[in-house]
Amino acid sequence: MKKLIALSLTALLLAAATTSAEAQVPKSPVSFYAGGLISLPQSEGFSDLYGNGFHFFGGVGLKMLPVELVGKIEFNSFAAEDGGFGLDITGGDNSLLLFGVDAKKAFGAPAVPLKPYVLGGLGIAMISVGDFETNNPLATSTVDLLNQTEDVSEFYYEFGAGVELATTPLFSFFAQARWVSIQTDGEATNYIPISLGIKFF
Repeated sequence: MKKLIALSLTALLLAAATTSAEAQVPKSPVSFYAGGLISLPQSEGFSDLYGNGFHFFGGVGLKMLPVELVGKIEFNSFAAEDGGFGLDITGGDNSLLLFGVDAKKAFGAPAVPLKPYVLGGLGIAMISVGDFETNNPLATSTVDLLNQTEDVSEFYYEFGAGVELATTPLFSFFAQARWVSIQTDGEATNYIPISLGIKFF
């Protein structure tokens, strides 16, 4: 019995020492992000013309207490829904290429693997609209007007929330939703990207 107690105490001490040593090893302040999924148009004019789209992004995070700064590049694509006018109009895909920085604040104890977070960011959105086409003579003037749209770059801001699940010391999964507002002339272009992704440490 004494030997069993001694072996148990030795094992506990070794486990405690190992845990303590691991806790003292600082984690890298740099992390890498990749994700994407669906983008939902919200502003009236934008949602009238375009259906649900998709997006994907990559980024690099730098931990700076009490937040993490994440620089990212994101691509969104939306297909026009019959021109949004009930006419035989095709084409006109809207592509958004975003370059920005987010500030991300996570909540929860370090030992807890599931952490909710909030984020906010800003940057530049490059907007490119493909050519519209039609076989309907009655829609020709509408198509000509739509095709006068030029590629532009505009300021955008965003905010959102999500949850991150740490599965190993090397990576974690996350799910998030954001509100993105691009400050286009007249009415802002607003949409909601819902993302699933992975974070590498």
